[in-house]
Amino acid sequence: MNTYGQTPCQYNGTCQTGFTDKGYRCLCPPEYKGTNCEEKNDMDECKFNISDCDVNANCTNTYDSYKCTCKVGYIGDGRSCSDIDECKGNHSCHVNAACMNTLGSHVCQCHAGYTGNGENCTDIDECQKNTHNCHLNATCQNTNGSFVCTCIFGFNGDGRNCTDIDECARNLSCHVNANCTNTIGSHVCTCHTGYIGDGQTCSGDFDN
Repeated sequence: MNTYGQTPCQYNGTCQTGFTDKGYRCLCPPEYKGTNCEEKNDMDECKFNISDCDVNANCTNTYDSYKCTCKVGYIGDGRSCSDIDECKGNHSCHVNAACMNTLGSHVCQCHAGYTGNGENCTDIDECQKNTHNCHLNATCQNTNGSFVCTCIFGFNGDGRNCTDIDECARNLSCHVNANCTNTIGSHVCTCHTGYIGDGQTCSGDFDN
């Protein structure tokens, strides 16, 4: 194999003799092509991973160059891409959900008392599902995202703890001539001996 002293090969191509009817051939650098390496050869920088695109960018090959475009969820010029905090702007989370930013995206999670995928959240009826913590002697009323416990008549407390009211100690309804006996959640009035009535009203039994 011989090489030309004064090579017709351009751009540092290597000239070899005895291969063609012209008496030589050019071994071109990767960037060039043609008989004499006179044409610039498009190199796919994306394919060979020699671009300077950001790790969070897509590389698109173009003739004699390439283009960097930030991926969805990122912003920048393609060579430098930073995460977009979707939670600070418009996002897909429901009004009754929390938005949590992640790299390149975000996550929606329904608030306590709601169920769903975060983009759609519906109220949980804790009273109907019996998942509340109301006292046995309290009523449960569902509200948006929660519930309210209220002690039933005859009991006192915050609804989660209810204690019996001693109506006799408060002398609420029994007649002056009646005995009051406290019961769970209520009381009983009984007229004294010699009186008749329902305990709330007592009159003398003059026939006895």
